[in-house]
Amino acid sequence: ENGMVELWAIDFDLGAFDNCTEQEDLRFTFDNVEPVDGENGYDADLRSQAMIFDTEGVESINIYVWDEKGNVDFCMVSLTIIDNNDDDGAGSRVAGTTATEEGNGVQNVDVTINALIPEYPRNQMTDATGTYAFDSNPNGIDYEITGYKNDNPTNGVSTLDLVLIQRHILALTELDSPFKVIAADINGDNKVSSIDVVELRKMILGVQDEFNNNTSWLFIDGAYTFIDSSTPFESEYSITINDLQGDLTTEDFVAVKVGDVNASATHSVAGATTEVRSGNNILLEMEDQEVEAGESVQIAISSKDFAAVAGLQMTMEFDGLAFNDVIGKAININASNVGVISDNVITLSWNTSETVSTSEDLFVITAVSTKNGNISEMINITDRVITPEAYTSTPLSAGTSTSLNSGFEIKNVELGIRGGNTVALTNELMQNEPNPFKESTTISYKLAEASDVTLTIMDVTGKVIRTVNTTGTVGMNTISLEKSDLNTVGVLYYTVKTDNFSDTKKMIIVE
Repeated sequence: ENGMVELWAIDFDLGAFDNCTEQEDLRFTFDNVEPVDGENGYDADLRSQAMIFDTEGVESINIYVWDEKGNVDFCMVSLTIIDNNDDDGAGSRVAGTTATEEGNGVQNVDVTINALIPEYPRNQMTDATGTYAFDSNPNGIDYEITGYKNDNPTNGVSTLDLVLIQRHILALTELDSPFKVIAADINGDNKVSSIDVVELRKMILGVQDEFNNNTSWLFIDGAYTFIDSSTPFESEYSITINDLQGDLTTEDFVAVKVGDVNASATHSVAGATTEVRSGNNILLEMEDQEVEAGESVQIAISSKDFAAVAGLQMTMEFDGLAFNDVIGKAININASNVGVISDNVITLSWNTSETVSTSEDLFVITAVSTKNGNISEMINITDRVITPEAYTSTPLSAGTSTSLNSGFEIKNVELGIRGGNTVALTNELMQNEPNPFKESTTISYKLAEASDVTLTIMDVTGKVIRTVNTTGTVGMNTISLEKSDLNTVGVLYYTVKTDNFSDTKKMIIVE
Protein backbone atom coordinates (compact mmCIF):
# COMPACT_ATOMS: atom_id res chain seq x y z
CA GLU A 1 0.00 0.00 0.00
CA ASN A 2 1.07 3.61 -0.69
CA GLY A 3 3.93 2.33 -2.85
CA MET A 4 5.71 0.66 0.05
CA VAL A 5 6.20 -2.87 1.40
CA GLU A 6 7.61 -3.96 4.77
CA LEU A 7 9.79 -7.08 4.87
CA TRP A 8 11.46 -8.89 7.77
CA ALA A 9 14.97 -10.30 7.54
CA ILE A 10 13.91 -13.55 9.23
CA ASP A 11 11.54 -14.23 6.32
CA PHE A 12 14.60 -15.20 4.26
CA ASP A 13 15.87 -17.84 6.73
CA LEU A 14 16.15 -21.30 5.15
CA GLY A 15 17.55 -23.01 8.24
CA ALA A 16 20.47 -21.04 9.69
CA PHE A 17 22.13 -22.75 12.64
CA ASP A 18 25.00 -22.29 15.08
CA ASN A 19 27.17 -24.73 17.01
CA CYS A 20 26.28 -23.15 20.38
CA THR A 21 23.19 -20.95 20.04
CA GLU A 22 19.82 -22.67 19.60
CA GLN A 23 18.03 -21.93 16.33
CA GLU A 24 15.16 -20.23 18.12
CA ASP A 25 17.65 -17.75 19.63
CA LEU A 26 19.33 -16.64 16.38
CA ARG A 27 18.73 -13.05 15.26
CA PHE A 28 18.34 -11.68 11.73
CA THR A 29 19.09 -8.26 10.24
CA PHE A 30 19.52 -6.49 6.92
CA ASP A 31 22.72 -4.72 8.03
CA ASN A 32 26.00 -5.59 9.70
CA VAL A 33 25.12 -3.88 12.97
CA GLU A 34 24.41 -6.06 15.99
CA PRO A 35 20.68 -5.75 16.67
CA VAL A 36 19.29 -3.94 19.70
CA ASP A 37 15.58 -4.12 20.53
CA GLY A 38 13.76 -1.02 19.32
CA GLU A 39 16.66 0.31 17.24
CA ASN A 40 16.80 0.35 13.43
CA GLY A 41 13.51 -1.54 13.14
CA TYR A 42 14.68 -4.53 15.22
CA ASP A 43 12.07 -6.42 17.27
CA ALA A 44 13.59 -8.74 19.91
CA ASP A 45 10.40 -10.80 20.22
CA LEU A 46 10.36 -11.52 16.49
CA ARG A 47 14.20 -11.81 16.45
CA SER A 48 14.26 -9.77 13.26
CA GLN A 49 14.83 -6.37 11.76
CA ALA A 50 12.19 -4.88 9.46
CA MET A 51 12.87 -2.71 6.43
CA ILE A 52 10.64 -0.64 4.17
CA PHE A 53 11.15 -1.02 0.41
CA ASP A 54 9.63 1.56 -1.93
CA THR A 55 11.56 1.21 -5.19
CA GLU A 56 10.47 -1.18 -7.94
CA GLY A 57 13.16 -3.40 -9.43
CA VAL A 58 15.65 -6.14 -8.64
CA GLU A 59 18.40 -5.67 -6.09
CA SER A 60 20.87 -7.80 -4.17
CA ILE A 61 20.64 -7.52 -0.39
CA ASN A 62 22.52 -9.16 2.45
CA ILE A 63 20.74 -11.08 5.20
CA TYR A 64 22.77 -11.30 8.43
CA VAL A 65 22.32 -13.89 11.18
CA TRP A 66 23.68 -13.34 14.71
CA ASP A 67 24.37 -15.76 17.56
CA GLU A 68 24.05 -14.93 21.25
CA LYS A 69 27.71 -13.80 21.50
CA GLY A 70 27.53 -11.36 18.59
CA ASN A 71 29.18 -13.52 15.95
CA VAL A 72 27.67 -12.92 12.52
CA ASP A 73 27.49 -14.43 9.07
CA PHE A 74 25.47 -13.48 6.01
CA CYS A 75 24.22 -14.57 2.62
CA MET A 76 23.19 -12.53 -0.41
CA VAL A 77 19.66 -12.80 -1.79
CA SER A 78 18.09 -11.40 -4.96
CA LEU A 79 14.96 -9.43 -4.14
CA THR A 80 12.44 -8.38 -6.79
CA ILE A 81 10.01 -5.59 -5.88
CA ILE A 82 6.97 -5.00 -8.10
CA ASP A 83 4.68 -1.99 -7.73
CA ASN A 84 1.26 -3.57 -8.17
CA ASN A 85 -0.34 -0.10 -8.28
CA ASP A 86 1.87 1.09 -11.15
CA ASP A 87 -0.46 2.47 -13.81
CA ASP A 88 2.08 4.51 -15.76
CA GLY A 89 1.84 2.22 -18.80
CA ALA A 90 5.50 1.20 -18.63
CA GLY A 91 4.58 -2.37 -19.51
CA SER A 92 3.80 -5.68 -17.88
CA ARG A 93 5.66 -8.30 -15.95
CA VAL A 94 6.23 -11.82 -17.31
CA ALA A 95 7.41 -14.35 -14.70
CA GLY A 96 7.34 -18.02 -13.86
CA THR A 97 9.34 -20.99 -12.63
CA THR A 98 11.45 -23.78 -14.10
CA ALA A 99 10.74 -26.82 -11.94
CA THR A 100 10.92 -30.58 -12.26
CA GLU A 101 7.86 -32.78 -12.49
CA GLU A 102 8.20 -33.27 -8.72
CA GLY A 103 8.08 -29.49 -8.17
CA ASN A 104 11.78 -28.87 -7.46
CA GLY A 105 12.93 -25.52 -8.85
CA VAL A 106 15.96 -25.70 -11.17
CA GLN A 107 18.64 -23.08 -10.64
CA ASN A 108 20.84 -21.34 -13.24
CA VAL A 109 18.53 -21.91 -16.20
CA ASP A 110 19.22 -19.32 -18.91
CA VAL A 111 15.71 -18.02 -19.65
CA THR A 112 15.24 -15.86 -22.76
CA ILE A 113 12.26 -13.68 -23.64
CA ASN A 114 12.18 -12.59 -27.26
CA ALA A 115 10.08 -10.20 -29.32
CA LEU A 116 10.39 -8.40 -32.68
CA ILE A 117 11.17 -5.06 -31.07
CA PRO A 118 14.39 -3.28 -30.04
CA GLU A 119 16.18 -4.35 -26.82
CA TYR A 120 15.02 -7.93 -27.26
CA PRO A 121 15.91 -10.74 -26.65
CA ARG A 122 16.46 -10.33 -22.89
CA ASN A 123 18.06 -13.02 -20.71
CA GLN A 124 17.97 -13.95 -17.04
CA MET A 125 19.28 -16.84 -14.91
CA THR A 126 16.81 -18.52 -12.58
CA ASP A 127 17.44 -18.32 -8.83
CA ALA A 128 17.66 -21.18 -6.30
CA THR A 129 13.88 -21.69 -6.47
CA GLY A 130 13.88 -21.82 -10.27
CA THR A 131 12.14 -18.44 -10.55
CA TYR A 132 12.58 -15.87 -13.34
CA ALA A 133 10.91 -12.48 -13.93
CA PHE A 134 11.07 -9.95 -16.76
CA ASP A 135 9.59 -6.54 -15.92
CA SER A 136 8.38 -3.63 -18.05
CA ASN A 137 7.60 -5.59 -21.21
CA PRO A 138 5.66 -3.38 -23.67
CA ASN A 139 2.01 -4.34 -23.98
CA GLY A 140 0.38 -5.31 -27.25
CA ILE A 141 3.44 -7.31 -28.35
CA ASP A 142 3.91 -11.04 -29.01
CA TYR A 143 6.64 -12.81 -27.00
CA GLU A 144 8.38 -16.20 -26.93
CA ILE A 145 10.10 -17.58 -23.80
CA THR A 146 12.64 -20.41 -23.80
CA GLY A 147 14.92 -22.06 -21.23
CA TYR A 148 18.43 -23.46 -21.69
CA LYS A 149 20.78 -25.41 -19.39
CA ASN A 150 23.49 -27.72 -20.68
CA ASP A 151 25.90 -28.59 -17.87
CA ASN A 152 26.89 -31.76 -16.01
CA PRO A 153 25.04 -34.26 -18.24
CA THR A 154 25.70 -37.16 -15.82
CA ASN A 155 23.85 -35.40 -13.00
CA GLY A 156 21.32 -37.92 -11.66
CA VAL A 157 22.32 -40.62 -14.15
CA SER A 158 23.26 -44.17 -13.17
CA THR A 159 22.84 -47.75 -14.39
CA LEU A 160 19.50 -47.82 -12.56
CA ASP A 161 18.22 -45.46 -15.26
CA LEU A 162 19.35 -48.00 -17.85
CA VAL A 163 17.40 -50.70 -16.02
CA LEU A 164 14.24 -48.59 -16.05
CA ILE A 165 14.63 -47.47 -19.68
CA GLN A 166 15.23 -51.02 -20.91
CA ARG A 167 12.17 -52.29 -19.02
CA HIS A 168 10.15 -49.53 -20.69
CA ILE A 169 11.42 -50.50 -24.16
CA LEU A 170 10.44 -54.13 -23.52
CA ALA A 171 7.04 -53.08 -22.09
CA LEU A 172 7.80 -54.83 -18.78
CA THR A 173 7.30 -51.70 -16.69
CA GLU A 174 6.53 -48.57 -18.67
CA LEU A 175 7.74 -45.15 -17.55
CA ASP A 176 4.82 -43.58 -15.75
CA SER A 177 4.86 -40.02 -17.10
CA PRO A 178 5.46 -38.25 -20.44
CA PHE A 179 8.34 -36.28 -18.90
CA LYS A 180 10.19 -39.48 -17.97
CA VAL A 181 9.69 -40.76 -21.51
CA ILE A 182 11.21 -37.54 -22.85
CA ALA A 183 14.13 -37.97 -20.42
CA ALA A 184 14.68 -41.48 -21.82
CA ASP A 185 15.13 -40.18 -25.38
CA ILE A 186 18.87 -39.73 -24.96
CA ASN A 187 19.78 -39.04 -28.60
CA GLY A 188 16.82 -36.75 -29.30
CA ASP A 189 15.35 -38.75 -32.19
CA ASN A 190 11.80 -38.64 -30.78
CA LYS A 191 11.66 -42.29 -29.74
CA VAL A 192 13.01 -44.51 -26.96
CA SER A 193 15.04 -47.43 -28.27
CA SER A 194 18.09 -49.57 -27.59
CA ILE A 195 20.19 -46.85 -29.21
CA ASP A 196 19.35 -44.62 -26.24
CA VAL A 197 20.53 -47.35 -23.85
CA VAL A 198 23.85 -47.59 -25.71
CA GLU A 199 24.26 -43.80 -25.74
CA LEU A 200 23.50 -43.39 -22.03
CA ARG A 201 25.82 -46.23 -21.08
CA LYS A 202 28.72 -44.38 -22.73
CA MET A 203 28.00 -41.41 -20.44
CA ILE A 204 27.82 -43.60 -17.34
CA LEU A 205 31.07 -45.37 -18.20
CA GLY A 206 32.84 -42.03 -18.59
CA VAL A 207 33.91 -42.62 -22.20
CA GLN A 208 31.65 -39.79 -23.43
CA ASP A 209 31.20 -36.44 -21.68
CA GLU A 210 28.20 -34.94 -23.51
CA PHE A 211 25.07 -36.01 -25.34
CA ASN A 212 25.57 -36.22 -29.10
CA ASN A 213 22.25 -34.69 -30.12
CA ASN A 214 20.73 -33.33 -26.94
CA THR A 215 21.23 -30.92 -24.06
CA SER A 216 21.43 -32.05 -20.45
CA TRP A 217 18.14 -30.31 -19.56
CA LEU A 218 14.95 -29.71 -21.57
CA PHE A 219 12.20 -27.21 -20.67
CA ILE A 220 8.58 -27.81 -21.66
CA ASP A 221 5.65 -25.40 -21.48
CA GLY A 222 3.99 -26.26 -18.18
CA ALA A 223 0.55 -25.60 -19.69
CA TYR A 224 1.08 -28.04 -22.56
CA THR A 225 -1.41 -30.91 -22.77
CA PHE A 226 -0.05 -34.19 -24.12
CA ILE A 227 -2.22 -35.90 -26.72
CA ASP A 228 -0.52 -39.25 -26.11
CA SER A 229 1.70 -39.49 -23.02
CA SER A 230 3.46 -42.58 -24.42
CA THR A 231 4.78 -40.57 -27.40
CA PRO A 232 5.20 -37.06 -25.96
CA PHE A 233 8.00 -35.88 -28.25
CA GLU A 234 6.05 -33.14 -30.05
CA SER A 235 5.98 -31.08 -26.86
CA GLU A 236 6.14 -27.30 -26.74
CA TYR A 237 9.70 -26.32 -25.77
CA SER A 238 8.80 -22.63 -25.61
CA ILE A 239 6.03 -20.48 -24.16
CA THR A 240 4.23 -18.16 -26.58
CA ILE A 241 2.45 -15.00 -25.42
CA ASN A 242 0.19 -13.28 -27.96
CA ASP A 243 -0.70 -9.59 -27.52
CA LEU A 244 0.53 -9.04 -23.96
CA GLN A 245 -2.01 -6.92 -22.05
CA GLY A 246 -1.09 -7.34 -18.38
CA ASP A 247 1.12 -9.08 -15.83
CA LEU A 248 1.58 -12.82 -16.40
CA THR A 249 3.23 -14.49 -13.40
CA THR A 250 2.64 -18.22 -14.01
CA GLU A 251 4.51 -18.79 -17.27
CA ASP A 252 6.05 -21.99 -15.95
CA PHE A 253 8.29 -24.65 -17.48
CA VAL A 254 8.59 -28.32 -16.52
CA ALA A 255 12.32 -29.13 -16.38
CA VAL A 256 13.42 -32.54 -17.65
CA LYS A 257 16.92 -33.88 -16.88
CA VAL A 258 17.88 -36.02 -19.86
CA GLY A 259 18.81 -39.58 -18.83
CA ASP A 260 17.42 -39.25 -15.30
CA VAL A 261 14.18 -41.24 -15.23
CA ASN A 262 14.13 -41.85 -11.47
CA ALA A 263 14.33 -38.17 -10.46
CA SER A 264 17.66 -38.26 -8.63
CA ALA A 265 19.33 -35.21 -10.22
CA THR A 266 20.56 -32.25 -8.18
CA HIS A 267 18.53 -29.22 -9.22
CA SER A 268 19.55 -26.23 -7.10
CA VAL A 269 21.77 -24.85 -4.36
CA ALA A 270 19.37 -26.30 -1.82
CA GLY A 271 19.26 -29.55 -3.73
CA ALA A 272 22.53 -31.31 -2.97
CA THR A 273 21.51 -34.93 -2.84
CA THR A 274 22.73 -38.10 -1.22
CA GLU A 275 21.85 -41.37 -2.93
CA VAL A 276 19.14 -43.25 -1.06
CA ARG A 277 20.44 -46.77 -0.44
CA SER A 278 19.65 -49.69 1.76
CA GLY A 279 22.04 -50.91 4.41
CA ASN A 280 22.59 -54.11 2.46
CA ASN A 281 25.75 -54.92 0.50
CA ILE A 282 26.67 -57.20 -2.34
CA LEU A 283 30.09 -58.69 -1.74
CA LEU A 284 31.93 -59.67 -4.91
CA GLU A 285 34.62 -62.28 -4.33
CA MET A 286 37.75 -63.49 -6.13
CA GLU A 287 40.44 -66.09 -5.50
CA ASP A 288 43.73 -64.67 -4.28
CA GLN A 289 46.75 -65.79 -6.24
CA GLU A 290 50.43 -65.00 -6.38
CA VAL A 291 51.66 -63.76 -9.77
CA GLU A 292 54.93 -62.69 -11.37
CA ALA A 293 55.59 -59.72 -13.63
CA GLY A 294 54.60 -60.47 -17.23
CA GLU A 295 52.24 -63.30 -16.29
CA SER A 296 48.79 -63.46 -17.92
CA VAL A 297 46.09 -63.81 -15.26
CA GLN A 298 42.38 -64.54 -15.17
CA ILE A 299 40.38 -63.20 -12.23
CA ALA A 300 36.97 -64.83 -11.79
CA ILE A 301 34.43 -62.67 -9.93
CA SER A 302 31.50 -64.30 -8.13
CA SER A 303 29.12 -63.47 -5.27
CA LYS A 304 27.03 -65.37 -2.73
CA ASP A 305 24.80 -62.28 -2.46
CA PHE A 306 23.84 -62.07 -6.14
CA ALA A 307 20.06 -62.47 -5.86
CA ALA A 308 17.44 -60.84 -8.14
CA VAL A 309 19.99 -58.36 -9.52
CA ALA A 310 18.84 -56.16 -12.41
CA GLY A 311 21.93 -53.98 -12.79
CA LEU A 312 25.43 -53.31 -11.56
CA GLN A 313 27.99 -50.52 -11.89
CA MET A 314 31.43 -49.84 -10.42
CA THR A 315 34.88 -48.41 -10.88
CA MET A 316 37.80 -50.86 -10.70
CA GLU A 317 41.36 -49.69 -10.05
CA PHE A 318 44.48 -51.77 -10.70
CA ASP A 319 47.94 -51.54 -9.19
CA GLY A 320 50.33 -53.96 -10.85
CA LEU A 321 47.87 -55.20 -13.47
CA ALA A 322 47.34 -54.12 -17.07
CA PHE A 323 43.66 -54.68 -17.95
CA ASN A 324 42.99 -56.68 -21.12
CA ASP A 325 39.36 -57.79 -21.35
CA VAL A 326 36.23 -58.88 -19.51
CA ILE A 327 34.47 -62.15 -20.31
CA GLY A 328 30.86 -62.69 -19.35
CA LYS A 329 29.86 -65.85 -17.50
CA ALA A 330 26.62 -65.93 -15.50
CA ILE A 331 25.85 -62.37 -16.63
CA ASN A 332 26.00 -61.18 -20.23
CA ILE A 333 28.84 -58.70 -20.07
CA ASN A 334 31.42 -57.77 -22.71
CA ALA A 335 33.63 -54.91 -23.89
CA SER A 336 30.60 -52.65 -24.54
CA ASN A 337 29.93 -52.69 -20.78
CA VAL A 338 33.44 -51.46 -19.92
CA GLY A 339 35.04 -48.04 -20.15
CA VAL A 340 38.83 -47.90 -20.12
CA ILE A 341 39.52 -44.59 -18.40
CA SER A 342 43.29 -45.03 -18.05
CA ASP A 343 45.91 -47.77 -17.85
CA ASN A 344 44.84 -48.63 -14.29
CA VAL A 345 41.19 -47.51 -14.10
CA ILE A 346 38.14 -49.06 -15.76
CA THR A 347 34.41 -48.55 -15.32
CA LEU A 348 31.75 -51.24 -15.62
CA SER A 349 28.01 -50.88 -16.23
CA TRP A 350 25.69 -53.87 -16.78
CA ASN A 351 21.93 -54.28 -16.72
CA THR A 352 19.37 -56.86 -17.79
CA SER A 353 15.65 -57.00 -18.44
CA GLU A 354 15.24 -60.14 -16.31
CA THR A 355 16.85 -60.22 -12.89
CA VAL A 356 19.68 -62.69 -12.25
CA SER A 357 20.21 -64.87 -9.18
CA THR A 358 23.35 -67.00 -9.15
CA SER A 359 26.35 -68.09 -7.11
CA GLU A 360 28.31 -69.01 -10.26
CA ASP A 361 31.14 -66.90 -11.63
CA LEU A 362 29.66 -63.62 -12.87
CA PHE A 363 32.50 -62.57 -15.16
CA VAL A 364 36.22 -63.01 -15.65
CA ILE A 365 38.78 -60.21 -15.92
CA THR A 366 41.85 -60.98 -18.01
CA ALA A 367 44.99 -58.94 -17.42
CA VAL A 368 48.78 -59.04 -17.43
CA SER A 369 50.68 -58.50 -14.18
CA THR A 370 53.28 -55.76 -14.28
CA LYS A 371 54.92 -56.69 -10.99
CA ASN A 372 55.31 -59.58 -8.60
CA GLY A 373 52.73 -59.88 -5.85
CA ASN A 374 49.27 -61.06 -4.82
CA ILE A 375 46.14 -60.30 -6.86
CA SER A 376 44.36 -59.22 -3.66
CA GLU A 377 46.74 -56.23 -3.46
CA MET A 378 46.40 -55.31 -7.15
CA ILE A 379 42.65 -54.81 -7.70
CA ASN A 380 39.99 -52.84 -5.85
CA ILE A 381 36.48 -51.50 -6.34
CA THR A 382 36.27 -47.72 -5.83
CA ASP A 383 34.06 -44.73 -6.64
CA ARG A 384 36.73 -42.82 -8.55
CA VAL A 385 34.59 -42.44 -11.69
CA ILE A 386 31.19 -44.01 -10.94
CA THR A 387 29.83 -45.13 -7.60
CA PRO A 388 29.74 -48.93 -7.03
CA GLU A 389 26.15 -50.01 -6.62
CA ALA A 390 23.75 -52.78 -7.61
CA TYR A 391 19.97 -52.85 -8.09
CA THR A 392 17.92 -55.77 -6.86
CA SER A 393 14.27 -56.59 -7.37
CA THR A 394 11.68 -59.32 -7.46
CA PRO A 395 11.06 -59.94 -11.19
CA LEU A 396 8.00 -58.07 -12.47
CA SER A 397 5.71 -59.57 -15.09
CA ALA A 398 4.60 -57.70 -18.21
CA GLY A 399 1.94 -55.11 -17.50
CA THR A 400 2.71 -54.92 -13.78
CA SER A 401 2.15 -51.40 -12.48
CA THR A 402 4.80 -50.05 -10.14
CA SER A 403 6.36 -46.72 -9.27
CA LEU A 404 9.89 -46.13 -10.48
CA ASN A 405 11.33 -46.02 -6.98
CA SER A 406 9.57 -49.15 -5.70
CA GLY A 407 10.68 -52.68 -6.45
CA PHE A 408 14.36 -51.73 -6.81
CA GLU A 409 16.77 -51.59 -3.91
CA ILE A 410 20.10 -49.81 -4.31
CA LYS A 411 22.90 -51.80 -2.65
CA ASN A 412 26.56 -51.03 -2.08
CA VAL A 413 29.13 -53.20 -3.89
CA GLU A 414 32.42 -54.27 -2.28
CA LEU A 415 35.22 -56.71 -3.12
CA GLY A 416 36.64 -59.48 -0.96
CA ILE A 417 38.68 -62.67 -1.11
CA ARG A 418 36.78 -65.91 -1.75
CA GLY A 419 36.93 -68.15 1.29
CA GLY A 420 38.30 -65.37 3.46
CA ASN A 421 36.67 -63.22 6.07
CA THR A 422 33.92 -60.78 5.19
CA VAL A 423 35.35 -57.40 4.36
CA ALA A 424 35.28 -55.30 7.52
CA LEU A 425 33.24 -52.12 7.17
CA THR A 426 35.03 -48.94 8.18
CA ASN A 427 34.35 -45.22 8.23
CA GLU A 428 36.20 -43.48 5.43
CA LEU A 429 36.03 -40.14 3.59
CA MET A 430 37.13 -40.26 -0.05
CA GLN A 431 38.68 -37.55 -2.18
CA ASN A 432 36.02 -35.72 -4.16
CA GLU A 433 35.85 -36.61 -7.86
CA PRO A 434 36.71 -34.90 -10.07
CA ASN A 435 39.24 -32.71 -8.31
CA PRO A 436 39.91 -29.97 -9.32
CA PHE A 437 36.47 -29.39 -10.86
CA LYS A 438 34.75 -26.70 -12.91
CA GLU A 439 31.05 -27.51 -12.79
CA SER A 440 30.25 -30.30 -10.37
CA THR A 441 31.85 -32.85 -8.08
CA THR A 442 30.89 -35.86 -5.98
CA ILE A 443 31.94 -36.44 -2.38
CA SER A 444 31.83 -40.10 -1.29
CA TYR A 445 32.18 -41.61 2.15
CA LYS A 446 31.81 -45.05 3.75
CA LEU A 447 30.07 -45.72 7.04
CA ALA A 448 30.36 -48.77 9.26
CA GLU A 449 26.85 -48.07 10.56
CA ALA A 450 23.92 -45.87 9.54
CA SER A 451 24.13 -42.40 11.02
CA ASP A 452 23.09 -38.77 10.67
CA VAL A 453 25.75 -37.00 8.60
CA THR A 454 26.80 -33.37 8.34
CA LEU A 455 28.89 -32.22 5.38
CA THR A 456 30.54 -28.86 6.01
CA ILE A 457 32.43 -26.93 3.33
CA MET A 458 34.79 -24.15 4.42
CA ASP A 459 37.18 -21.72 2.79
CA VAL A 460 40.84 -21.44 3.80
CA THR A 461 39.93 -19.00 6.62
CA GLY A 462 37.56 -21.54 8.18
CA LYS A 463 34.41 -19.68 7.16
CA VAL A 464 31.54 -22.08 6.52
CA ILE A 465 30.31 -21.77 2.93
CA ARG A 466 27.84 -24.63 2.75
CA THR A 467 26.36 -27.23 5.07
CA VAL A 468 24.42 -30.33 4.02
CA ASN A 469 22.60 -32.46 6.60
CA THR A 470 21.59 -35.95 5.52
CA THR A 471 21.34 -39.55 6.68
CA GLY A 472 24.08 -41.98 5.65
CA THR A 473 23.58 -45.70 5.21
CA VAL A 474 25.97 -48.57 5.89
CA GLY A 475 28.64 -48.73 3.18
CA MET A 476 29.19 -46.24 0.39
CA ASN A 477 27.32 -42.92 0.29
CA THR A 478 27.63 -39.99 -2.13
CA ILE A 479 26.75 -36.31 -2.09
CA SER A 480 26.73 -34.34 -5.35
CA LEU A 481 27.53 -30.63 -5.45
CA GLU A 482 27.35 -28.01 -8.18
CA LYS A 483 29.88 -25.17 -8.47
CA SER A 484 26.93 -22.79 -8.13
CA ASP A 485 26.21 -24.32 -4.70
CA LEU A 486 29.45 -22.82 -3.42
CA ASN A 487 29.67 -19.57 -5.41
CA THR A 488 33.46 -19.32 -5.19
CA VAL A 489 36.69 -20.60 -6.70
CA GLY A 490 39.99 -21.74 -5.22
CA VAL A 491 40.91 -24.06 -2.36
CA LEU A 492 38.16 -25.30 -0.04
CA TYR A 493 38.02 -27.89 2.75
CA TYR A 494 35.18 -30.33 3.31
CA THR A 495 34.40 -32.26 6.49
CA VAL A 496 32.09 -35.23 6.92
CA LYS A 497 31.02 -35.71 10.53
CA THR A 498 28.90 -38.34 12.31
CA ASP A 499 28.49 -39.15 15.99
CA ASN A 500 31.68 -41.26 16.02
CA PHE A 501 33.60 -40.23 12.90
CA SER A 502 35.01 -37.05 11.38
CA ASP A 503 37.45 -36.43 8.56
CA THR A 504 38.46 -33.50 6.38
CA LYS A 505 39.89 -33.26 2.88
CA LYS A 506 40.82 -30.47 0.48
CA MET A 507 39.18 -29.75 -2.88
CA ILE A 508 39.79 -27.14 -5.58
CA ILE A 509 37.30 -25.24 -7.75
CA VAL A 510 38.67 -23.68 -10.95
CA GLU A 511 37.22 -21.16 -13.39
